[in-house]
Amino acid sequence: MASALRLTPEQLAEIEARLKRLAINGKVASVRQHTVKDDDEIAATPHNSGKKQPRRVEIPTLGGKVSLSEAEVLKACLQILDKHPAVARSWRQNVGMAVSEGRVARFGFRGCSDILGFLAVSGRILAVECKATGKSASQDQAAFLAAVNAAGGLGLCVDDPAQLVRALPRVRR
Repeated sequence: MASALRLTPEQLAEIEARLKRLAINGKVASVRQHTVKDDDEIAATPHNSGKKQPRRVEIPTLGGKVSLSEAEVLKACLQILDKHPAVARSWRQNVGMAVSEGRVARFGFRGCSDILGFLAVSGRILAVECKATGKSASQDQAAFLAAVNAAGGLGLCVDDPAQLVRALPRVRR
C-alpha cells in the first residue's frame, strides 16, 4: 500500500527525463519530495503493522531558469491531489465545445478552473487553476477563483506544483 502513496519509479523517471530536456544553459530542474503529512501526524493503520511511515509526494521543482508547461503543472497537480489526505475527490474540468454530426455541445463555462474537487474533512470546494511557469490567470479565471474563496472554498492559481502542496490544509486522521 505504501507504493500507492508515491509516484512509481517509471513516473518519476519520466518527469526527470522531461525536465532534463527542458534544461537551459546547463541548469536542470530537480525533483524533490514534499511531505504531505508530518510524520508525527500519521496514524498507525492495519496495513503497515502499526509502524508510522511518512507519506510523501515527489513533484518537479524549478531549478535555474527551467520552466514547466501548463500541461506538466496540471499533471503534477492531479497526482498530488490524488494522493493528498486533505482531498476527498478531484477531477480535471474541461471547458470548451465540441462539434459532432453538425451539432455543437458546450461543456464547462468561461473562467472555470482546470481542476475541481472538494476537501475531505470540511467538504469545502476546491478549485485549482494551473498555469505555465510565470503565467497568471485570466480575468474570468481570477473572478471564478475569487468567487470560490468568497464562498468559503479554496481557490488558487499555481504555476509550480509546490504552491499547491503548501496551500492544502494539514489533516489529522
